[in-house]
Amino acid sequence: MLFGLAAGSVALSWIQQSKTRTITALARERTRLLEEVISLEKRERQSLSERLHDGALQYVLVARRDMEEVRDGSVDGMDRVDFALAESSRLLRDVVRELHPEVLARAGLKAAMTSLADGIATRTELAVHLDADSWPDDARTDADHLIYSAAREISTNAIKHAKADNLRFTLAYNGFQATLRIADDGVGIPPERLVHSVEDGHIGFASVCAKVLAAGGAFVVTSPPGTTVSISVPAKRTQRSPEVAGAEN
Repeated sequence: MLFGLAAGSVALSWIQQSKTRTITALARERTRLLEEVISLEKRERQSLSERLHDGALQYVLVARRDMEEVRDGSVDGMDRVDFALAESSRLLRDVVRELHPEVLARAGLKAAMTSLADGIATRTELAVHLDADSWPDDARTDADHLIYSAAREISTNAIKHAKADNLRFTLAYNGFQATLRIADDGVGIPPERLVHSVEDGHIGFASVCAKVLAAGGAFVVTSPPGTTVSISVPAKRTQRSPEVAGAEN
């Protein structure tokens, strides 16, 4: 009997130590992910700052300079000012859409994904397909912005590098988990290229992966042939924000 009690105590102690090690490992992994997300967000802010400085701000400065000629009655100067301000407005709208897509806030993720797919099809030669039948039309979740940002970032990468003919989005929601699958039939991404892209400052994939993992989700890249990115994250149903609902009334 004493032997049994001793054995039980040893087993209980081992289980307790195992749980402690597991909790410690999970805490370390969570800390690592949070640090990685913070680092990536800093780099994203730097990238945004550079885009504003090198894009919209330069056009504003050009317009300000050309205003001197406009004051002297130059028609050409007026045309240049008009062009510079139009380009500045376009670049600023692009940035605003990235930071807070209007259609996502107003109509939800399914509508935003439809708009994203239609936009890609319009401005590229890709054949774009969207399967969102498994996502309820009125569903709003706390993962919508993360899913949309991932779709935009990964599709942008495909447009720039994949040399694909087809791009397919598959969006689904089962009441507690949101899933997104993005597949192209392009040249594929060797694993070492993903590593080098982060080292070279191309943080898109790394940023999406870190944010998905930090949210308790999964991020899987399969390539080649082509490239398939599969994302799943916990997602709870939410209501539209009062500001959006009030704006529509």
